[in-house]
Amino acid sequence: GGNMCLGDTLSIPATFTAGVGGFIQAPIQRNRQIALVDNVGGSGTCGLAVRDTLTVNQFAPGTTISNLTQDFIGVTVNMEHSYMGDLSLQLIAPNGAIIDLKPFINDLGTSGGGTNLGEPVLGDAGNNPTAGRGYSYRFRPAGTSATRSLIAAGLAPTPYTYVSTTGANVTDVVAPAGDYLPRTEGPAPTPFTLLNGSPVHGNWILRYCDNWGADNGTLFFWNLEFGPSLPRIDAGS
Repeated sequence: GGNMCLGDTLSIPATFTAGVGGFIQAPIQRNRQIALVDNVGGSGTCGLAVRDTLTVNQFAPGTTISNLTQDFIGVTVNMEHSYMGDLSLQLIAPNGAIIDLKPFINDLGTSGGGTNLGEPVLGDAGNNPTAGRGYSYRFRPAGTSATRSLIAAGLAPTPYTYVSTTGANVTDVVAPAGDYLPRTEGPAPTPFTLLNGSPVHGNWILRYCDNWGADNGTLFFWNLEFGPSLPRIDAGS
């Protein structure tokens, strides 16, 4: 090494390796605190469907999902709900494809059972939920960091003790936050490959349904993540 003086120019060699690191798109998010009320008297049918729409228009017109592993990262749902066996959760794409993020199987024991999502307030009024604490459940295509479905997590739950938003001490079982596959159970799995060919622009719908009585929850937000291969026209705006 040597000494440098003010005004000298220093050249530093650098090497860039393609495919290492990379730009990550900011999620397109919809912040909505929606009460997911109980389907009072429900017995295995969807009596109270909740549909929330996220309109995507941040990309070049005509952009489609052509390479799933590059173009689509996943969908995250932040929510809490007691007894996950009650509910179904679907993503409906602009091309009409329906992805069962968490299906309802008309057998509560194989639909996730009594495992909770997030930290719900137990015993609150079914038609007037008290908001608990949401966990973020991120659903991703196969071959990524997701290795099991949410139902699989529900059938092998994690015991957990928490203080609810009402101050009650609760010991129960919970599906941990993290990355999950969409439906893998039953005769009709719904992989994210159904999104191939779908327009990116348009209405993406999150559809929730309570199919059984006695439990409720709250949806806090949900978002979509697209890959850096899809340049956004709103970048820098």
